Amino acid sequence: MITAAFRRNPGGISGFDISGHASDGNFGQSVICAAVSSCAYMAANTVTDVLSVPADIEATGDTPGSVSRFHLRVPDSYQRKAGPVLKGFYIHMKALEEQYRDDIKVITIMEA
Repeated sequence: MITAAFRRNPGGISGFDISGHASDGNFGQSVICAAVSSCAYMAANTVTDVLSVPADIEATGDTPGSVSRFHLRVPDSYQRKAGPVLKGFYIHMKALEEQYRDDIKVITIMEA
């Protein structure tokens, strides 16, 4: 199961943490994992390289070349600038969750 936890505060989405693996294939063969990973990297690259937001990003894996956890967090002072990209990623993840209910869970964590 892939879990996508979006962090939200009064200013909007401040970041996300994605972890887990889908059940449709082994490492390197899962179409669902590829869809999630591709979109997460697109969101992160857009935030940092297009919008020039200094985000905290970490991608870790259990084996070389794998990613089993992806973390992104934007500073509060840049949240408004990065917000549309993060909201778009959230909407995309909710659509994937609808398609792959047994493999993707999207949650929202409210912060003060």
